[in-house]
Amino acid sequence: MVGIPLFGDQPENLFRTEAKKFGVFIQLKQMKAETLALKIKQVIENKRYKSATVAASIIRRSHPLAPAQHLVGCIDHILQTKGAAHLKPHAFQQPWHEQYLLDVFLFLLVVTLGTVWLCGKLRGVVARWLCGARKLKKA
Repeated sequence: MVGIPLFGDQPENLFRTEAKKFGVFIQLKQMKAETLALKIKQVIENKRYKSATVAASIIRRSHPLAPAQHLVGCIDHILQTKGAAHLKPHAFQQPWHEQYLLDVFLFLLVVTLGTVWLCGKLRGVVARWLCGARKLKKA
């Protein structure tokens, strides 16, 4: 494989690909016709890339159980544990207001409204102080 990372997690994935000897990558800034041709030739001619991908393919395709046997095993596990409550997500056990983060939203709303109210009061005090100072200067 010859990869060209563009954005997101692609650079990290291509570093792993190169470390496992599945292929090489080219930075977009270093992209030239000669560089691309050289990398493609390197991957095609070097047998270690093919042997590494074949070995990974064998590992990926080897399953100790057939899919039907795996399904039967999962169903047996659920029946033996009486519904497999230990496998259910924690979100199913939370109250609805915590599940939808309404408690967090309410807290942030109270903090925001309190801050706005406090700023308004402070602005009023400063305005009265400034207006009072101007009246004294005029008199």
